[in-house]
Amino acid sequence: MSIDACTASRARCWRRLTRAGAAVLLLSSAGGAQNPVGIGVPEFEAASVKWLTPAPAQLPLGPDPSSSSLAAMRIPTTMGGPGTSSPGRIHYANVTLMRLIMKAYGIQSDQVNGPDRLISDKYMVDAIVPSGASMEQFRQMLQNLLVKRFRLAFRWEDRDFKVYHLVVTADGPKLRPSAVVEPGDDENDAASPAARLKQPAQDGRGCPVLPLTRRGAAGGTGACETYVGYSMSEVAANLAAAIGYETMDGNLHVLTPAHVVDDTDLKGRFDFTLYYNRMLWLARVPGIQFGGGSKDSMPPIDSIFKVVQNQLGLKLVQATSKLKVMLIQHVETDPGGN
Repeated sequence: MSIDACTASRARCWRRLTRAGAAVLLLSSAGGAQNPVGIGVPEFEAASVKWLTPAPAQLPLGPDPSSSSLAAMRIPTTMGGPGTSSPGRIHYANVTLMRLIMKAYGIQSDQVNGPDRLISDKYMVDAIVPSGASMEQFRQMLQNLLVKRFRLAFRWEDRDFKVYHLVVTADGPKLRPSAVVEPGDDENDAASPAARLKQPAQDGRGCPVLPLTRRGAAGGTGACETYVGYSMSEVAANLAAAIGYETMDGNLHVLTPAHVVDDTDLKGRFDFTLYYNRMLWLARVPGIQFGGGSKDSMPPIDSIFKVVQNQLGLKLVQATSKLKVMLIQHVETDPGGN
């Protein structure tokens, strides 16, 4: 039975689309005891997981980027789910097991210790999410899927990490309360290369102009970034990526966002702009070439730490904290039947 067919008969889909009686054991963090996963844990109403055959990316030819699909270009996309404009269905394409694990358990790649195939093999995941599922329930569904389809088994270990605590400065935040009423799309993924690469209009300051009623972001390749309808947890995640750009060692394949914890106690959603150029920071990374100019001749640029404090009225305070690390003991490449 296909995912589309399941829309009309949701109650029977999970049993038909998963292998019956798949009992998988997961090492829990409590005393290392083994407990069955799937008993009382939320599950997708239907799910299809496909292992993608390795193939070279088909880059778009000519001026029209829509001539090639995101799937053909091998660009990872994670669309849909709770908090997006399509809460009842997800479509993940060209995603690695590492990315699925990060989404399912809310951790970063440096908190996962496992085989190289976690970042080499690619998959496509389509699933129907039960109506009204929360983000926490959605993560539990992804966890259950990883255990049942990939036979994921692991244990947790606490290790010391550099962590940045996001706090409000003494002068208070410089954020505008948002009027956003539409959730937007997860990670701002778009349905086509043309939509994804299209740049919105800019205001007189060179900042992208976005609708104020729909969550979204634009910029990232210029000197100004615009954000609409972002919660503080989403702001923290975005800053984590920016710190990752500034501190990376030159290997684009292992870019790891920093660990940023939201300690602002600011509720709701906010609109703001950042005068910050990520690409100029990336151009400073050893081993990465952008154009023919010398890195020493590049104009000075403020670090994200200074930008956040001066422009947002927030502050990133560094500390050392214990975080959980997933030590993978078993994981299979082939997800099996769909």
